[in-house]
Amino acid sequence: MPNIYVIIPVIVVASGVVFITHYLLYRILMRFFKFSRPIFRKIFFIGLILLSVSFFLASAIIHFNSSFWARIFYLFSAIWLGLFVNLFIACCLILFLETLVRLFKLKVDFPRLGFFILILSIIFSVYGCWNAFNPIIKNIEVKIKNLPEQWQGKNIVQISDLHLGYIHGVDFLEGVVNQVNILKPDLILITGDLFDGMDGVLESLVPSLKKLQAQDGVFFVTGNHEVYLGLEGSLSVLEKSGIKALRNEMININGLQIIGLDDVVLNVDAKLLEKINGFDRNKPSILMYHTPVNIEIIKQSGVNLQLSGHTHLGQLFPLSIFTHIAHKGYDYGLFTSGDFSIYITSGVGTWGPPMRTGNHPEIVNITIK
Repeated sequence: MPNIYVIIPVIVVASGVVFITHYLLYRILMRFFKFSRPIFRKIFFIGLILLSVSFFLASAIIHFNSSFWARIFYLFSAIWLGLFVNLFIACCLILFLETLVRLFKLKVDFPRLGFFILILSIIFSVYGCWNAFNPIIKNIEVKIKNLPEQWQGKNIVQISDLHLGYIHGVDFLEGVVNQVNILKPDLILITGDLFDGMDGVLESLVPSLKKLQAQDGVFFVTGNHEVYLGLEGSLSVLEKSGIKALRNEMININGLQIIGLDDVVLNVDAKLLEKINGFDRNKPSILMYHTPVNIEIIKQSGVNLQLSGHTHLGQLFPLSIFTHIAHKGYDYGLFTSGDFSIYITSGVGTWGPPMRTGNHPEIVNITIK
């Protein structure tokens, strides 16, 4: 079962923020687009309030009812959530422009200008939906100290945050698998949130997951959404798919140490990796750890390369500002310091709105030297 004590506080805070911002959207729109009859204003107000709770309501319903209409409701509410973000930004832009117009005493037809800006936000949202289902290949090169000769120039594919479930289903997974296999990776590392946490019936994904091909294996570490979904169900699907979950353990592949830490292990100390059976800080190593935290401690432990995800790079513009602050700059990209490197990917799938604006979903192709 999902961890209800983790989910409830998140839902309460998120629903409060969404409700308040929906109300602000209503006030801003009423300021520039006045309805002639009070009844229309009331209908619009009630409609926005219902939309503000629609995603949370749909999320609750779909946990217990996976019927066609429940899925449609969930998809609609998820798309609305993304569209709402862009509409809210558009309205804030309109307010900013109004301030400039008043400051410089310009004459502007605000209803027409506002309508044009809102249409652009809708077009931007449509692009975001397309972008979310078309991941790119991100090629990077990383140097690892004392890398064995047999690993020189080989490529490792990192995929993270697919969020497979009701929205990103079998067809999406098939496309990702095809993109990965074309790269002919020597190793595939899945750094958490493979599953969305909304769908507990994932057996249909097993045949596609089995198609992932890598000479030296496919490995996985848990993310926070596997915790929400329930670790037992998630790990069962992986076992049937032939994917090896590394749970606070290490495997040595031809002299290269591959370490996996559960995402629930948030309080990493300098001695944690020393407790992992077989780990040698003087030998080359790659750490799979879903959330990019405890970076300085991990660096001191002797790890050469850390692979993380989780942030989605904010997923929707301009939320990357908040992920950048929350993760102290370690929200996306490759960072190198001495013999230590970390790559934080923007991920492949989406959570909530099936939409990406301001960044691209990616499959990471890493050449190690």
